[in-house]
Amino acid sequence: MEIVSWILSRHPEAAKEKDSWGRIPLHRAAAENKSNWDVLKLLAKPSSLRTADKGGWLPLHSAVSAGVNLKIIKFIHHAYPEAMSIKDRNGRLPIHHACSNVDITMETLMYLYESYPDGLKAVDKQKCLPLHLLCKRKADLELIAFVLGKYTGGVGAKDETGAQPFHLAASNGCGIDVLDLLFRLLPETIETVDKKGNTPLHLVCKRKPTYELVDVLIGNFPGAINMKNKEECLPLHCCCQGGRIPTQAVQLIINQYRGALTVKDRRGRIPIHYAFDRRMEMTTLTRMAQQYPKGLLVHDNSGCIPEDYAPDKLHKAFQRQRFWYNCRMGCCPGCIRALPEIE
Repeated sequence: MEIVSWILSRHPEAAKEKDSWGRIPLHRAAAENKSNWDVLKLLAKPSSLRTADKGGWLPLHSAVSAGVNLKIIKFIHHAYPEAMSIKDRNGRLPIHHACSNVDITMETLMYLYESYPDGLKAVDKQKCLPLHLLCKRKADLELIAFVLGKYTGGVGAKDETGAQPFHLAASNGCGIDVLDLLFRLLPETIETVDKKGNTPLHLVCKRKPTYELVDVLIGNFPGAINMKNKEECLPLHCCCQGGRIPTQAVQLIINQYRGALTVKDRRGRIPIHYAFDRRMEMTTLTRMAQQYPKGLLVHDNSGCIPEDYAPDKLHKAFQRQRFWYNCRMGCCPGCIRALPEIE
């Protein structure tokens, strides 16, 4: 404190000097839980509280984004109440920054809402409400339920990609309890597609979903299984593009629509092309090949068969697996014949 006071007494303009991001010392102090209170009070001059950096962030935006304790946020807010309703250059209010922060507490969220209730209805330049941002960053049920309790209309709002909160919650790994709440408030959201033609099932399959989540989505909207997005990909293609989905979940999708194994997307690829390209589990590769042996010989638009996309190590491992399996089953070692072939 003594050092800061000494510097400011000899160079008062230091409190207004900006770094390469356009931030003044108050921006830095407001974003630190360990900031000395006397220093914070010394820097919190009216002109400093109104100073925005190159991103349009006021000190209050910096404090909320950094997830500092509520005491600091209250102090800065009380010193400049209007800051709560000011947007940065991305169109975000302090409450948007709070909802993007994984460290946000219920106490902080409640305070920001009570200070500016209309903040929950405000969209940023990506057309995201605070609810969208909570779903993007995998918030827990308590926070999402609070926001929905104050503004239910947000459940059907779409961001610039056409995604509703349910899409974002599903694709970013929110719990089934969160998905259940969103679904109960707007059941038709599970059938809604974004601007790329993706249903929530498509988006989930590109991530690393659990078997239970895939089962819930299919159970509530079975029709998604054979819906194509704008790349002409089925959910099974998306599973293989993501490459991280459990074998049981892949099989669940195949059981619902065996014909998906034969469907080509815009690249001329069937799902097993992507399965090799993304180095999926050997069990998954083998099962897909067993259920559609001819798929191993399908050429895509580049003239490649599925195994052409496999790294050398995976290719050799698959050949060994195929040889071992067919010898055990009494089949020709050169092909996989375990289940009835799809014509």
